[in-house]
Amino acid sequence: MKKVLRKSKFGYALSIILFLLGISAITVAFWKVWPKTTSTNEFSSAFWNLLWTEEINTIAGISFKLIFLLIFGIIAIVFGSVILVFS
Repeated sequence: MKKVLRKSKFGYALSIILFLLGISAITVAFWKVWPKTTSTNEFSSAFWNLLWTEEINTIAGISFKLIFLLIFGIIAIVFGSVILVFS
């Protein structure tokens, strides 16, 4: 007997969307912080300091710190990979 493995196209699509959202969120966070950290001697402390203090404004007027954008990106990539494995 042959086993039939059914692949979910919705799972693949959702995982790709989550990967793209995660990568774009991390890219935006680094894009905002990088120019200010390259001019300092203490790169790591300046990088983390700016992630916690810098804010990004959205179209709707909502502002949030860049660390939340970085955390969202990491979570989206992890969930995207889990969905891809189990789909």
